[in-house]
Amino acid sequence: MRTISRILIAGAALLAMPGCKGTAVAPVDEPTATATPTPEPSASPSPGEQPTATAATPSPAPSATQSAIPASFRALGTEPFWSAEVGPGTLLYSTPEDQAGKRVAVRRIDGDGASTFTATLEGAALILVVTRAQCSDGMSDIVYPLSVTRTLGGDVQRGCARIPAGT
Repeated sequence: MRTISRILIAGAALLAMPGCKGTAVAPVDEPTATATPTPEPSASPSPGEQPTATAATPSPAPSATQSAIPASFRALGTEPFWSAEVGPGTLLYSTPEDQAGKRVAVRRIDGDGASTFTATLEGAALILVVTRAQCSDGMSDIVYPLSVTRTLGGDVQRGCARIPAGT
C-alpha cells in the first residue's frame, strides 16, 4: 500500500513541474474493481505486517458504457428541431423540413463514458455522442435518461434521448 502511495505522490509531483504536461482524468461514477497490490519479490513485510497472498487478476467486466447506452433509442433536439432514431447499424434522421427523414448506416464506438454514433448524411458528418445523464428538452416537463450532443457538419446541438419501451 505504501508503494502505491509513493507512486501517486511521485506522479503528482511530476505533473506539477514546469514544462510537464499531463492529462486530467475525470472522476468515474461507476465502481471499479481494485486489485490488491502484490509485494515486490525483494520486499519483506514490516514488523507486525503479514504477507499478502496473491490471486490471479480477474478478467475485465463488460464496459459500463455498453450496458448504459442501449443499441436502440430515439434522440431529439429543439430549436432547431431534429430527431434521430438509432437502431443496430442504422439511423433515421429527420427534421420538420424532412419529416420522412433519411436512413443511413451508423457505426457505434464505446468509450470514455459515452457511446459515439457516426454516419454520413448527404455528404456531411453526422455524429451523436450519447451519455447516461438526465436531460430536459427545455420545452416540456419530461426528464430523459440520456443526454446527446449532435454534430452535423459544423453545427453542434444538444439534445436528449429516450429508450423505447421493452428495451
